[in-house]
Amino acid sequence: MPRMPSRPSGDPGIPDLRALRSVLPERSDAGRNVALLGYDDAGERLDLWRAELADDRVTVLGPGTLAELVDRLRRLGPVDLLVDLLTPDRLPAGCLDHGVLLRTLLPHLRKGGAFVHDRVAAPGELPDLAAISDHVAVVATTHDLVVIGQRHRHVLMLREADVPDVLVAREPALAVDELAVLPAGDFPARTTVHHHGEPPAVAPMESVIHHPRLALRHYRGPVAMSGRTLMWSGSTVLPDSFRWHLADQLGNPHLDDPADGHARMRRRHVPKRLLDGDLYQLESSYPSHFGHVLTEVVSRMWGWDEARRRLPALRLLVHPRRRFDNVVERAVIAAFGIADEDVVNVAGPVEVGSVVSASPMWHNAPPHYVHPDIAAVWDRIREGLRPHESGIETSDRLFVSRSDATANNARICRNLKDVERRFEARGFTVLYPEQHPIADQARLFREARV
Repeated sequence: MPRMPSRPSGDPGIPDLRALRSVLPERSDAGRNVALLGYDDAGERLDLWRAELADDRVTVLGPGTLAELVDRLRRLGPVDLLVDLLTPDRLPAGCLDHGVLLRTLLPHLRKGGAFVHDRVAAPGELPDLAAISDHVAVVATTHDLVVIGQRHRHVLMLREADVPDVLVAREPALAVDELAVLPAGDFPARTTVHHHGEPPAVAPMESVIHHPRLALRHYRGPVAMSGRTLMWSGSTVLPDSFRWHLADQLGNPHLDDPADGHARMRRRHVPKRLLDGDLYQLESSYPSHFGHVLTEVVSRMWGWDEARRRLPALRLLVHPRRRFDNVVERAVIAAFGIADEDVVNVAGPVEVGSVVSASPMWHNAPPHYVHPDIAAVWDRIREGLRPHESGIETSDRLFVSRSDATANNARICRNLKDVERRFEARGFTVLYPEQHPIADQARLFREARV
């Protein structure tokens, strides 16, 4: 840890800052985004920092609880400079020591930003930095200050409840309107489930199913569409990026190291080109994968008609998966009634200025839910597939099996042929769905009784 020389203590302001100039973020024309962690009664030292940073945009954060401090930082957006003036006995409630404080707040710094621990206001050393070494670009000290630089670019992952308050506070260039809302509610399950043995702990079938409030949102302003549902603006990932948006831990295949509401963004997901017009986001986390398409894509289709009514030139944005035939997406989208000329296929990330996205009607992770109106979406797709059905022979008893083409080590049935023969002996027709066009799949399942 290099030690920088400090200037004589009699100099005005915070003299050690001059010696640390090379490791602190530079000031732009608009000034730096600075957060001072301290109480208004912190006295002269707080006043000195305010005077020293008079050309910056300074916010003083009286900590309260750690959760309250984090919430205020989330609204500030990426911070250039975060100055810690808190004595150990006045840390936020829920924060054990300065090490916890540092680890919690580091992701709120922009890449190249700095956490400054003021040892005059808060005497003592910071704990061992080994646990956060992956985040740290530089550490420098003077007699009075310890500076820790942020190495990575972090983005904040928003939840639906964060729109619009946190989003608008962080990204003032982005506006969001709700075009439609489906209120939260409950409905009785109509399915009877028979368990052989202990019922599963995962996805239990409840007698009453609760679904949350769903929204159809129109974002106006710079939004990056990086594929696999990833939508983000500035340093903020929109809630539409997460197939399990209510899960304890958010995540997206294009984001690295998600933790505590933040993740890291790779450079290759940053768009280098603009796409004009009004777009609708209708993607899945794993494009061209049958199960993901029929749950994630179908569950967001409910908002298309209203969005198209509001925005007549609306088109559908799709990132086809490389080296995969997106036959499932194309069949489902066409059956729903969206014309080929209204589908825009793009490769790689793009920036758009107008995009509509809907909360999913299906959440296949705790807390599990489904919205009853998804039945109407399924009905519409079914009717759209009917003209494409063949004269395939159907059966009222199906055993849905898995062929060698779709088997994998994680999901393989090791005595598959024995199981198939057992069901065939009881009058079941063994079906490998992937061997049939999706329209015929729909017909086979529709006409089966068991």
